[in-house]
Order: sequence, then structure tokens, then C-alpha cells
Amino acid sequence: MHFVCLWARLPTEAEWEWASRGRMEHARYGQLGEIAWYRGNSSDRTHQVARKEPNGYGLYDMLGNVWEWVADWYAEYPVARNGPRCCDNPDPAVLDPKGPPTGRYRVLRGGSWNDFSADVRMSLRDHLTSSPDDGDRDYDNYTIGFRCAGDLP
Repeated sequence: MHFVCLWARLPTEAEWEWASRGRMEHARYGQLGEIAWYRGNSSDRTHQVARKEPNGYGLYDMLGNVWEWVADWYAEYPVARNGPRCCDNPDPAVLDPKGPPTGRYRVLRGGSWNDFSADVRMSLRDHLTSSPDDGDRDYDNYTIGFRCAGDLP
């Protein structure tokens, strides 16, 4: 699928996470049921935008409802040398990390209406896969969307 934003672009993964945090350092910017549609409250479907509380920047639905595509190509983060083995544990910490210059799948962020509560958090990242053997999520049962970002003059 291809699309064109004449006046904007997809956010980078780092921009998406910064925008989703809305000045918060926690896993979520509020109580999950008040800010996101997820498996526990979605009635197995997507919902109209802005029916839950916005984050600190006034942005709605940064978590849950639909996974959001970002501009970065997917690659696993390096495994922390002295921490728990986890694909989403960057080592060392970097500011505004850049994804690889090419790839097979774009990064998805934010979780969806079909995710368990533990997976609907700002730090979770994933990617669309082409077969069930490529990952543990069944993306045929998800909705994937995007939001545009722009550069300030």
C-alpha cells in the first residue's frame, strides 16, 4: 500500500514516542481504560478517534485503537550487555535513534484494540509480518493506521 501526504510525512519512531509520551516518563500517560481502546474495553473493534482522554500534548489515541506506522524501518534494538535479554532494550541509550536505511517492514507503535493491556504502552514496538511464522501477532485481526507529522518552519 502506498500513500502520499502532500504537506506532511510519517513521524520517525523517535518522534512518535516523544509525541505519545506527552511529557510523561511512565509506560502510559494515564489510566489505560481512560486513554486507550484495548482488548479489555474495545468490544472487539476500532472506535472513533477522541473518545478517550488526550495525552499531555493534546493528542488522542496515541495508544490502543490501531497500531500506527512510522517512517523507520524495523530492526531489533541491540541486547543490553548487563540487563535482561529483551529485543526492546537499547544499549547504550541514544537520543533520537535512527532506524536502518532500508528494510522489509516499517515499525508499528502504540498497540491496538485487540492487544492485551500489557502490550498497550508507549515503549512497545513491532512490525507487520508476512506470515504467522514471522512473529507472534496475527495482523489479519488488527487495524493499522498512521498519523502525519510535519516540520516546523
